[in-house]
Amino acid sequence: MGLFNKIDERKTYLQAKFNLETQKYEFCIFDNSNREWIPVAYKDLSRDTKKHLDLMNIELKDSKNLASAIREEKLNQRQVRLEKMGYIFDSFQHLGFDNDTIVGSMSNEMEGYLNKLVEEDNVLIGIHRVGDISYSDIQDILTNGLYMTGHMGSGAYTSVDLRNNVSYYPDNRTIINELTTASDYKDSVGSILIRIPDCDLDKDLYITDESGFKRLNPKYIVGYVPCDKNYHIGNIVLPPKKVNISNPYFGQTFNRRYEDSEEYKRSRRY
Repeated sequence: MGLFNKIDERKTYLQAKFNLETQKYEFCIFDNSNREWIPVAYKDLSRDTKKHLDLMNIELKDSKNLASAIREEKLNQRQVRLEKMGYIFDSFQHLGFDNDTIVGSMSNEMEGYLNKLVEEDNVLIGIHRVGDISYSDIQDILTNGLYMTGHMGSGAYTSVDLRNNVSYYPDNRTIINELTTASDYKDSVGSILIRIPDCDLDKDLYITDESGFKRLNPKYIVGYVPCDKNYHIGNIVLPPKKVNISNPYFGQTFNRRYEDSEEYKRSRRY
């Protein structure tokens, strides 16, 4: 490519993308025919565009910047992969808060439990916020699954969309702040916490109960996390042991009877 044919970001729409293999940024141009971003060879960039790219890659020498770029690109790739499978992400977020900053507070038990959960690879973590709910209703959800809403046809479900009942995000760490601030959403008193391995996302996630209602399979339900208006979460109600839960941390903590705890008493609304 000649001197006057070099690609300049001021004249051509380019996007800097992080390459996980080279662990460097590269400028890409969008290929409309194939609907994908194509890397532009470094030698084909204009002098000023090369300088800009060089500066971005110099900043990656800081280990924190490199780690952030790696995480962001992994999240981007995962979001694209899941959206191709039909899992569109919820736009409801607490804007202005960084996922590295926890809003509100947690007990030491919850902090350790949730940090392990959200740092897992290849799992979808979600929540279903609940209003005033009885302990028996919680136990029904944990034992028999979360009711799903969907389109009905000839007396049967023709489609069920997980996002109609469960909020989930590209970055699972978002879930921690969604749990602590659940009361901001229609005065919720807590959330059903859900964990689905990516390898199950192309399978049937639902069961049909005796009344013909679709429910999320209870093996994907981690538990019920109550919250208060001070953005505090102190404990979690785990499913009964008979449920074959898809959660490697099940039973490692929170072994005491939750209904006897102070957190449960505070979470009840009469």
